Amino acid sequence: VMKNIAEFVSWIFNPLFVPFYGLLLILNIPANHASFEMCVYFIPQELKIAIIYVFSLFGLVAPGLSFLFLKKIGVISSLEMDDPVERQLPVTIVLIYSFLLYFLLLYKTEGVLPKIIYIIPISITILMGVILILNRFMKVSIHTASAGFLVGLMFVFMSTHVSYPLWPFSIGILISGIVFSSRFYLKKHSWLELITGWILGSFIIFTTYKFY
Repeated sequence: VMKNIAEFVSWIFNPLFVPFYGLLLILNIPANHASFEMCVYFIPQELKIAIIYVFSLFGLVAPGLSFLFLKKIGVISSLEMDDPVERQLPVTIVLIYSFLLYFLLLYKTEGVLPKIIYIIPISITILMGVILILNRFMKVSIHTASAGFLVGLMFVFMSTHVSYPLWPFSIGILISGIVFSSRFYLKKHSWLELITGWILGSFIIFTTYKFY
């Protein structure tokens, strides 16, 4: 039973899904910003829908279909991608789609959206690049990296808004704990790989926002 629960958690908080959950949260959390133009909550509803659509296309559908295709032709043996060698191409694919998403957003909107919207895809691009390099030496947990990314995103959101609820940040911490526990229970990673992933995810989005 515990194994089934841990596997279910791993799929619900799949690394492709978690940044998208974060996007949905920041688009819908009632909050105020010192600058009206930078307040995510007040983005027009039609534009929010367009943002969600393009994020789902480049962040979920395109990489998801790519992974299924790789499995079908035998490039990867499982969607879990437990083999570090097999992870190289899927991680590269996410990196490319994330950069394309960033470029498309920047080109189509001419940089007028709140900064935090652009930070999501470019941070994922950087994160995947770092994981790609580290993958030669250790199997960094992409699950905990995405959980750390979510916490980092919520922290950036709170640090850039003057009024906001605390529950999204608390949810990010809770999700992190659940993901940590499930991945360790399934023996997918060592504690070092889990912690490294989380630190990378949270640190990269925070640092990217600061220097963007």
